[in-house]
Amino acid sequence: VIALAAPAAPLALTEAEAEEWYRGRDIYPETLPQKDDAIVTYQGAPIGLAKKVGSRLKNSYPRELVRDGKLFSKKA
Repeated sequence: VIALAAPAAPLALTEAEAEEWYRGRDIYPETLPQKDDAIVTYQGAPIGLAKKVGSRLKNSYPRELVRDGKLFSKKA
């Protein structure tokens, strides 16, 4: 599905936003996408799909994958 999305849809996340995203949380970016659905990227790589709901981007990751918060960890 990500491969078929329009090229104007990607939204680049900061490191802090990407960390929240990988933990399954919704994010509140300074700039919202123009369309309701967007590809979310980090460092140029697609990491998921988001749906714009008001001033936030709703995370579409399945809760069972992000429940423990171990998908994103900083290197020592």
